[in-house]
Amino acid sequence: MSERFSGPYARDAHRGGLGDDYARDGGWSGAGRHDDFAREPDRRGLGPRGYRRSDERIREEVCEALTDDAAVDAREIEVKVEDEVVTLTGCVPSRAEKRRAEDVALRCRGVHDVLNALRVAECDDEVAVGKASE
Repeated sequence: MSERFSGPYARDAHRGGLGDDYARDGGWSGAGRHDDFAREPDRRGLGPRGYRRSDERIREEVCEALTDDAAVDAREIEVKVEDEVVTLTGCVPSRAEKRRAEDVALRCRGVHDVLNALRVAECDDEVAVGKASE
């Protein structure tokens, strides 16, 4: 085989053809690759007319999502939901966690908005002080 031919079709270059690889890729049949065909539109999230997720169900999902998130310590976060609007109160140790908690809540199905009233503070100290003053 001549050295001037290289690549996946080099073995058939001396015959002037492109070889089995070309046929397998759809070159001879005219068939495109599977991703060349039109895809069906994504209809996820388009529920039945009038469907609305209950506030309690939204609250449960937000609480589970906050619990499962590796970057958020949710022990001092309180979640309330009214008319599909989530309110987060309590405290977190950093601004990054405050923003992350809001993002986690906003990604939950049925949430229309998030009111983030979380404070950035040393949570354990504030909880201890608050319980001592009661």
